[in-house]
Amino acid sequence: MYKDIELEHRDIAMLYMVLGGIPFYLNHVKRGMSVSQNIDALCFAKDAPLFSNPARHLRILEILAAHRNGMMREELLAQAAF
Repeated sequence: MYKDIELEHRDIAMLYMVLGGIPFYLNHVKRGMSVSQNIDALCFAKDAPLFSNPARHLRILEILAAHRNGMMREELLAQAAF
């Protein structure tokens, strides 16, 4: 239990898959909201903290979509020019 939030193992796994276990994003999980509601608030709500700079995220998605078999992190960063 963290911040008085009790989650089932399945819910914890879902949050980690979406948020990558990044503490900054996990700290935005709100008590009293379902996992789906929290994900919606973190990713899709206006001023959502997960996508505060969507241009960078969209660029990464475009690059990854063009590489069907995936790519190494170094290759991704080189193509994204961050």
